[in-house]
Amino acid sequence: MTDLQHLELKASDEVLREFFADRFVEHPSATAIMEEMRFIYETGALKRRPYNLMVVGDSGAGTTALLEEFVRRYAKVDLAEGIVSQVRTIAITEMPVNPSEGTLLSAISEAGGLGPMDKPNLGRFVTGADRSGLRLIIIDEFHNLDAATRNHKLACLNLLKWLGNQTGLSLIIAGTQNISRIMSYDEQFEKRFRALKLPNWRSDRHLERFVYSYLASLPIETPKSLPRRLFVALLKGPSPRTVDIAFTLSQAAYEAQRSGDPGRLTEIVEEIIGRSGYVS
Repeated sequence: MTDLQHLELKASDEVLREFFADRFVEHPSATAIMEEMRFIYETGALKRRPYNLMVVGDSGAGTTALLEEFVRRYAKVDLAEGIVSQVRTIAITEMPVNPSEGTLLSAISEAGGLGPMDKPNLGRFVTGADRSGLRLIIIDEFHNLDAATRNHKLACLNLLKWLGNQTGLSLIIAGTQNISRIMSYDEQFEKRFRALKLPNWRSDRHLERFVYSYLASLPIETPKSLPRRLFVALLKGPSPRTVDIAFTLSQAAYEAQRSGDPGRLTEIVEEIIGRSGYVS
């Protein structure tokens, strides 16, 4: 490969990254949840019983992006490699794929910068959390717990209750609707949470604001006013989830930019969805 070909390939990769890299775009539902998370983070340590939050959304609705953006803003940590492994004031992790009391405690401990645990050691965790200034535990993919045995479910829920009681740490959990079924195993645990939903999109002004904001984050000049049929087409695509609408917009913007006519964005969105067989 010549130096010129290498530079052209690098330039192409950078352009693709600008259009298709993961990005968080503010919208009303996300803002409301973000504000609730901020309130919990800033005031939870002042309460005898910590505030807890449950964030529910379909797979692809944007819950993980929301959690990561929250950590970016309030923990001031670079998340370029994904969910961080060490945060002093916020321990953010995923529910293990094969969850048990031991694997869950180890995941939380490592995420909080306290190091992994070969065996559950609650005393070591409490001491370490107090010394490090840990204030909040966030567990994404909480629905993974649904795959555990009944005994492991109960053990994990009891562990989280115990941590709340002994450390005063607030807890934010996020996942799909299966969280509700998991919560039914322990009514006392369920009552400790306020539930908020990150909904899929529908035809309203919130969708319009999201689309305008998302397009503004892309390296393309888009029209100041977009036609109604663009939003109709997006909702006829693969799904009304954030992940699918965002990908369609990125693909259309990329193709419009390559064509040299950004004004064709709406037509290209319709073409993409039409050739995928989603428009009746």
